[in-house]
Amino acid sequence: MVLKNRRLMLSEDEAKAVIRPLLHFLSKKHDKGFYVGDMATEDIFLYGGNIGGNIFDGRRVRAGILKKMRRIPKNGLVRVGETEDLLSHLPPEIFEGYDAKQLDIWVLVVLLFELLTGEKLYRIPSPYDLSFQYFIWAGGLTNVTPNAQHLLQQPMLRDVAFLEETYVRKMSPELKELFENTLCVEASQRWGVDQVLNSEWLNNNASLSVRSV
Repeated sequence: MVLKNRRLMLSEDEAKAVIRPLLHFLSKKHDKGFYVGDMATEDIFLYGGNIGGNIFDGRRVRAGILKKMRRIPKNGLVRVGETEDLLSHLPPEIFEGYDAKQLDIWVLVVLLFELLTGEKLYRIPSPYDLSFQYFIWAGGLTNVTPNAQHLLQQPMLRDVAFLEETYVRKMSPELKELFENTLCVEASQRWGVDQVLNSEWLNNNASLSVRSV
């Protein structure tokens, strides 16, 4: 798959072809007791290549992520370096510590949003971040929560309203279901990797493949 630039808006089918092998890769590593924790868009977009643009090469991406792998502690909880860029991918359990496996899934799904829109979903995983408050805390990614619709009327949420009107409203119901069940404030309600892999969205058009070079 030739990616022309880092802000390219992939179609849902193209995004599935990127996300699916990474989920299988994470599932296998989780079973062996390892997690990543600090994946970023730079781990997915590889600049350069010999086709005239940016190339998605699943083998190189997995090799790069493999270098970041760490062993999951016995209690399953981890801390990560909360840099400004990484904060925009983390779940809200900043002070409690993160379940290592859930952390990887959350980060990958937030990166999925970036693959589809070229935009960050939020900056900080806190209700003080208006985008996080709307899309995560109030359920705005599902476009059904009355509280979310009320928030959208506030003048300070103009940028959030742009994301909602430009991208979220055009997403398929199956994709919204995936977001709804993975980006939950309550960690106990989130889908695990197997549920994501078996989701309706990920398995529609499952024959689509990624071109590696």
